Amino acid sequence: MTYYQDLGEEGDLRFAWSNDGTRVVFNDRWNNLWLMGLDGTVRQLAADLSCVDYDSFYDMRLFWSPDNSRLLVLSAGNRAWVLFLTE
Repeated sequence: MTYYQDLGEEGDLRFAWSNDGTRVVFNDRWNNLWLMGLDGTVRQLAADLSCVDYDSFYDMRLFWSPDNSRLLVLSAGNRAWVLFLTE
């Protein structure tokens, strides 16, 4: 499930918690995708997704696989990515 947080003038934030609640994936307004663990570790999953225009990026939906090993990223422009996550 993708959640939405309105940051006011700073923009919007899309994020999705892993099924086990130990990690969260989120995007920023510079078209980067990030993974954060409960231990405070942060890892960049994708940088400058420039093939996505600014407005479409905030229409992205993020879905975890049942075993939390993959992430499905859907954009408003009918684009999709599957990210395979490793520890």
